[in-house]
Amino acid sequence: MRLPDMTIPHIPLPIEIAAHIHPSVVHFAIVIPVIILLLEVYNVAAKRPSISLFSFFLLLVLVFVLASSYLTGEVDGKNAIKFFSDDATRDLKEHTQIGIFLLYSSLVLLVFKIFFMSIRKTWGRILFILMLSVFVLGILYQAKQGGTLVYKYGANVETVRTLRNSSSEITADNKKMLEDLKVLQKENTQLKQKNQALSKSINGLATLKEEAKEAKSIAKKDANITVVNAQKEANKLLNESHIKAKTLLDNSKEEAAKISNESNAKAKTLLDNSKEEATKISNESNAKAKTLLDNSKEEAAKILNESNAKANALLDNSKKEAAKILANANNTAQIVMKNARESASALARAKKLIDSATTQIVSTDKNESNRNQ
Repeated sequence: MRLPDMTIPHIPLPIEIAAHIHPSVVHFAIVIPVIILLLEVYNVAAKRPSISLFSFFLLLVLVFVLASSYLTGEVDGKNAIKFFSDDATRDLKEHTQIGIFLLYSSLVLLVFKIFFMSIRKTWGRILFILMLSVFVLGILYQAKQGGTLVYKYGANVETVRTLRNSSSEITADNKKMLEDLKVLQKENTQLKQKNQALSKSINGLATLKEEAKEAKSIAKKDANITVVNAQKEANKLLNESHIKAKTLLDNSKEEAAKISNESNAKAKTLLDNSKEEATKISNESNAKAKTLLDNSKEEAAKILNESNAKANALLDNSKKEAAKILANANNTAQIVMKNARESASALARAKKLIDSATTQIVSTDKNESNRNQ
């Protein structure tokens, strides 16, 4: 059960209380109540007024000793609490509260002592002995707690104070080391993040390298396919052009031969008809027959010339058309070959770019490896 917080009014003293007097005073505060208890027990049987009076005198001394113990303990407590932990501070405050309670209890005992001395009854002495016994137990508990403050927490022990100062310095150094460790951990985290980013970059570069190789292979294949297809297309166009030109030339020759044959047939037929007509009418009029024959010859020659002219014009046109088709086919083939050469040049440039990217990737890998080392 925790005691209620109690205080003692501050009374200015004419002298300053020195430190480290409390251990000397508290021994009297422990011994005197025990002596008073022994005297009271003995005086129950002896019933001597002198012993009772001496016990009263010791109670007065006890009140003074307890007050001195409180004052000296307050000074030593202020010096010791600077170096105490939380547990030690809590025990010191409890020790102070018990000391105040015992001081007030001694005043109560003094009042009861005066009362029981005035009535001079045996039951009063016994009751006082019981009260005094409880007080002595409180004194002994207080002494035990004071020993704990000294032996467990090192209250006002110089060696312990030195060790605590050293501990404070070590704690400060540890705090500084912890701060440095936090900084190092933070830097380590940043380095890990950078390493992760670098690993991602390296993986990305490796991926790019693989993609570049794959693109190079695909581009090479596409370029080869494009060149082959262009060559096939050009050969096909050339073959088709030659076939068309040959076909057109053959058709023109056939058409010209056909027209020539038809013209010759018509001319021959007309000539035959003219001869027959001339023979038929030769008897009628040699002049007319001759004129008609001449006209027929001129007409036949004219028709033959026109037929030959048409045949030659058609043949020339066919040759021009065939030449034009061949020229177009050659132009188309040249354009296809030019595109093929441009594709090959683009492939060469792509190969150079891929080789440059590969060289840059390898250089970047080496630089990153050297930086990691």
